Amino acid sequence: MDLVTVSDELRRTPEGLTDSELGYLVEVKESTASTAGMASHLEIIRDKAILRSLMRAAAVINESARADAEPPATILEKAEGLILEIAERRMRREVRPLADLVDSAIEEIRALHEGRATKSEILTGFFDLDEILSGFHRSNLIVLASRPGMGKTALGLNISQRIAIDSRIGVGFFSLEMSAEELVRRMLCSEARVDSQKVRRGMVSEGDMEKFINKVARLSNAPFYLDDTPALSVLELRAKARRLVKQKGVGLIVVDYLQLMTATHRRTESRQVEVAEISRSLKALAKELEVPILAIAQLNRQPTNRPRSKMPQLSDLRESGAIEQDADVVMFLHREEYYQVSSPGEAAQETEEGPDYGNGGGMNDDLARMPGISQVIVAKQRNGPVGSVYLVFRKGFMRFESLDRSFRTPARPASSGEGAPF
Repeated sequence: MDLVTVSDELRRTPEGLTDSELGYLVEVKESTASTAGMASHLEIIRDKAILRSLMRAAAVINESARADAEPPATILEKAEGLILEIAERRMRREVRPLADLVDSAIEEIRALHEGRATKSEILTGFFDLDEILSGFHRSNLIVLASRPGMGKTALGLNISQRIAIDSRIGVGFFSLEMSAEELVRRMLCSEARVDSQKVRRGMVSEGDMEKFINKVARLSNAPFYLDDTPALSVLELRAKARRLVKQKGVGLIVVDYLQLMTATHRRTESRQVEVAEISRSLKALAKELEVPILAIAQLNRQPTNRPRSKMPQLSDLRESGAIEQDADVVMFLHREEYYQVSSPGEAAQETEEGPDYGNGGGMNDDLARMPGISQVIVAKQRNGPVGSVYLVFRKGFMRFESLDRSFRTPARPASSGEGAPF
């Protein structure tokens, strides 16, 4: 049915069709939107709706600021929440047909088969760990947890350095515990292999200074971005991470550490509820930005309180089981020497009663108990196997290194890491 058929049908009626009536039909036809422009029209409607939402949000923010009934930080946090909620509605993903998703999956499988790098994979630089994880994958939440003093910040920083410096992939590192200056000193000591205690005491030699200077360019040219805002909220992290990904092309976000963050809505029920919200928000942020997020976390005291095995378990994640649920990968950092086992017999019992993480226990139980040896235990992996790998921890340098695959009975490392045969 169109203008020609309608006008012809009207002319056949006894009343006929006058010129003015035909002109009206033409006017009606021209004022009617065609289906061809439907998508553009819907886009305009959506944009206008967003503008109206922004106007309402601005009115709420303006009223709160004028009332001056709350601290500016609280008003600012509410303002960020309102704006981000509008942005979230705008960026919400549409339903996609299976055919499109299958084509994308086939292309990724083909790239893996042909040995070509894929955007969803970021190698950690530790070859044994990468064999289990196949690197960090896009949109994944990876949790690295341990008891205090195990070196979790050092390992998170080492992984970030390798990704930023060696792979040239941008890293956004959010430190809620240590200052940016402290982290940079650690990075310099790790790269230059200078004992961090000598730096703290001001006892570095001219040779040490030369080592530092030689590493300045290597660090300065890395796409590495540090933020040491204390008590960072989920909203603040989200806003900063989005800017880093959009403006700097960052491919990995690191948070040190999860339990020091504050939730968007401070609830009174319990700290467990707040941590659960933080955990869910980090997973949602990883999906939204399509980058992996490495969240460093602290374990509760259960490993220390166990009479025999000190091996960490998923139930040891401090303050919330939601972390285990939300994470795509959960890794534990464990150093047997930290617990100072009194005798080989007791150490053997501890190993026997610990949880089974696949290749970790069977590789070499004696190796796990040697000074300077750390285990990274992959206790959960949503799309892959669990397992355990050994790393060398040069504590003086705050540096982790892969263990030589052919070396299974290392000598005791020196306290600063010098002379260890790894």
